[in-house]
Amino acid sequence: MDASTIKSAVEKRLAPALVHVPLHPHVVTLLALASALAAAGLLVRGQAAAAGMLVVLSGSLDLLDGAIAKARCKATAFGALLDRVSDRLADFAVVSAILGGGHVPFGWGLLALLSVMLGSYISACIEAETHSRIGESVSLRGLRILLLALACLTQRFTEAVILLAALGALSAVGRMVLAWRLLGDRGQA
Repeated sequence: MDASTIKSAVEKRLAPALVHVPLHPHVVTLLALASALAAAGLLVRGQAAAAGMLVVLSGSLDLLDGAIAKARCKATAFGALLDRVSDRLADFAVVSAILGGGHVPFGWGLLALLSVMLGSYISACIEAETHSRIGESVSLRGLRILLLALACLTQRFTEAVILLAALGALSAVGRMVLAWRLLGDRGQA
């Protein structure tokens, strides 16, 4: 079962209630980002437990924005882009705050940032070439949110960041293999 299947199942179950949410999906997306940025600020100040709760809130809102958009027939290409950009900003902010707050060795934090961003970039390139949404099926966003929240709540930052770096690197390699399979050696357009 891939990430998009799980997300679709959650959206289907929540749809009846989400039709009545008075907020525009873009507002929910921006609230998710604001929660992640606030978590980053708390991490820099050493308030890890509170940051962990905001990471959970951010992840929950991130799950809801697309579901609200679909339930209210307000899903748009711009909304999908806004969601993906805000997800990358949220990931970057929280991991950067863990690094900047001195919670992990510099090299591991930098490697985690690179691998997370690289995997997303490779997916975006594949999608641009194939006109697909393949990134949704190989997304590790939920797992990243879970790891970051657990890191904050348990203050086991180094272990979580090493795991993020390893998963990100494996994901990037897997996505490159997928790109090779889908794109092969075809010429550029």
